[in-house]
Amino acid sequence: MEDEHVPEAIRHPGEQTATDPDWIHQAACRSLPTSVFFPAPGEDRAVSLAKAICVGCLVKGACLEFGLHQPDGIWGGTTPGERRRIRR
Repeated sequence: MEDEHVPEAIRHPGEQTATDPDWIHQAACRSLPTSVFFPAPGEDRAVSLAKAICVGCLVKGACLEFGLHQPDGIWGGTTPGERRRIRR
């Protein structure tokens, strides 16, 4: 995982910075380890778990919008490959 692509509030829960997106503090993932959302390639169960957390998230749309510009991780319930297809 490349930390520069992860909002500070996710890397360090409870610590807010001026660069964090407004939605981040409402995210279902805010108190979970970032590693949950950055599974290794081929870890299908881990991907499914991360996506399941996103299903009921109140800010899934905002997260996906942010994630469209991120090369790695699960953002807004999507994988990098799914986001590449959305961008096309």
